Amino acid sequence: FFPPRLNRPSKIVLPPRPNQFDSRVVEPGPPPIITRDGIALIYNGADDHLIYSTGTAIFIGHEDKMIGNQT
Repeated sequence: FFPPRLNRPSKIVLPPRPNQFDSRVVEPGPPPIITRDGIALIYNGADDHLIYSTGTAIFIGHEDKMIGNQT
């Protein structure tokens, strides 16, 4: 579905969000799920008190652009 991207600078595609459950830590969970519509990522997030929660994000194929809401 998605061609590999070589020789490209890396960038943060899922940054921490102030005042949210993932305000201090954002780290990948299990391997991403590749679908026809994009890439679904389940991740771990922690707030400023280091209380961890699970989140999800969906990315559009080639654009490293998140669609929908992080939950």
